[in-house]
Amino acid sequence: MSEPILVAEGMEKWFGDVHAVKGMSLQVAKGEVFGLLGPNGAGKTTMISMMTALLEPSAGTITVDGLDLAKHTQEVKAKMGLVPQEMALYMTLSARQNLMFFGRIYGMKGKALRDRVD
Repeated sequence: MSEPILVAEGMEKWFGDVHAVKGMSLQVAKGEVFGLLGPNGAGKTTMISMMTALLEPSAGTITVDGLDLAKHTQEVKAKMGLVPQEMALYMTLSARQNLMFFGRIYGMKGKALRDRVD
């Protein structure tokens, strides 16, 4: 097996009194395809949200391509993509405005952002 591209160790997430993720650890090798399976409420979406820096973990560490997600968030986000289950567009914005909005969330700006949207 090749070096892991993703390593999550001891992941925990609390929402008030709800312990949504309890001690989850996993490794994904470069080129490997993986999925998270489980019943509703098992913590799958929470885990993916933490691994993609959309949600801050309560405990644990995540590294992507050798980079600590907590310390190199923008660099890690630039290396990954996420296809959400639900539509992730604002219907009141045009396609261009949606691209500009999400580009800014990921730290793009100015000419680089406009060129990328074009």
